[in-house]
Amino acid sequence: MGIPTYNHAAYLRESIQSVLDQTFQDFELIIVDDASVDDTPEIVQCLGDKRIRYYRNLKNIGQTPNWNRCLELARGEYITIFHDDDVMLPENLSMKVKAFENHDVNLVFCAMRVIDAQGSQLYVHKHYPESRYLRGKDQIIHCLKMGNCIGCPSLVAIKMTAFEQAGKFNETLRFYDDQEMWLRILLKGDAYFLDDPLVCVRQHEGSSSSMQGRAG
Repeated sequence: MGIPTYNHAAYLRESIQSVLDQTFQDFELIIVDDASVDDTPEIVQCLGDKRIRYYRNLKNIGQTPNWNRCLELARGEYITIFHDDDVMLPENLSMKVKAFENHDVNLVFCAMRVIDAQGSQLYVHKHYPESRYLRGKDQIIHCLKMGNCIGCPSLVAIKMTAFEQAGKFNETLRFYDDQEMWLRILLKGDAYFLDDPLVCVRQHEGSSSSMQGRAG
């Protein structure tokens, strides 16, 4: 797990705690602080969990480079780049690991609950009506027709070997840096969709789900 963060102390504790509370416990949590000027370091220190590895950039490098920093530091078999204001449900990691174990895929993604700044549910979004196996090249065609049909990074778990083949997130793109990466990964393999809304994506002023190109 990687949480790239920048000045989101108001939501960061809840986001981190949702990872620590997973039913699947065999994970590392990498937090890369993009030179925040709020209480981010103190929040991470207070949690004091041995699974957390905290890094702080000497200067602000921006959203996409910070995602790549998480990839560079990761040591696990799978990774999710999880937004610092989102919340995952307790079964999120367990169900995605099972999907990887049961299907020969490079990418697993899920439905989402969209919540507001206070955590109240706004709506549930499902990319498909039921869980399904998706051929990579078919999904590319669907994405090109429909837009980002995989979703934001918080919804997605990816094999590290797939990232190694596809390369880093494209730091020259201001928008759609995640979608461009998903397309590259789908060129190399298939995907699996879980229709359970396992992640709460928070929409508020300044969130990455409502504003592309946010730092951190």
